[in-house]
Amino acid sequence: MALMSMWLSRSADAAALQPSTAPILDAATKFLWSDEMQESVDAFTKNYTPLFEGSSGPDGEQKLEWTEAHKEFSELWEFHLESFVASQPFDAEQFLAACQDALSHGSWDNTRKTVEVVLSATDYESFICMMTAAAQRAAYGGSAEGWGSAVRAACAEMEDEAAAGGAE
Repeated sequence: MALMSMWLSRSADAAALQPSTAPILDAATKFLWSDEMQESVDAFTKNYTPLFEGSSGPDGEQKLEWTEAHKEFSELWEFHLESFVASQPFDAEQFLAACQDALSHGSWDNTRKTVEVVLSATDYESFICMMTAAAQRAAYGGSAEGWGSAVRAACAEMEDEAAAGGAE
């Protein structure tokens, strides 16, 4: 079973944040911002940006090709995520447990932000927003790359929404 599917099928536990959660998610954060991950996602973004030129984002008209691009991106993300877990001293179940623990009991600043980034990476609407932003940057003479910037902006937006809603 794919790692993301396993994660989404798990149920939350009512215990306090486990001691193993922070080190696991620290490793995940380093992975997310690693040169290898950034270069891979930036290359994907650059290659697929032309599909999103002139788009107004997820609320506008959507092309059928976007679904295929999203599928390919999700497969790329899953590959990197599974490779990351395979290279660590913890297994997929421990990683999933740490992510669920962070979602259920972690604060935004210490653990939940990392998990939200991982989850949003395969979310269709988040993907469309990322690709639309890359196409808009390219249209104005900027780089179609910059996934890290797009994710940081998405995190800031989620953080603002969480603060406005009184959530952690």
